[in-house]
Amino acid sequence: MAVKQFVVRSGFIFMITVDSPTGSVDKVYTEGDIVQLEPEVGEAAHQLEYAKESDRADLLKREQAAATASAAVTRGIDINALAQALAAVLQTASAGTAIPQTSTGA
Repeated sequence: MAVKQFVVRSGFIFMITVDSPTGSVDKVYTEGDIVQLEPEVGEAAHQLEYAKESDRADLLKREQAAATASAAVTRGIDINALAQALAAVLQTASAGTAIPQTSTGA
């Protein structure tokens, strides 16, 4: 994947360890600094956000699509459970058996 530019959010610092031939070096970035990272690394760090508006808009679209898909799956599970419960009630009713009543404790 292509490297993207991220900016350190206001009030945060971001530290990353960079390996070089002479050894590892810790780099510290403060708010407003630009960091170039792979998208999956930058998106995982809460201290960072995309530097370009177009990249932020693309991320928002992906997050909204994922939330919509997740909600659809949740609704699908609820509908399936409801359908199974309704089928059981209808089967009990068609067999001529009394449907148990729940008491309210009154």
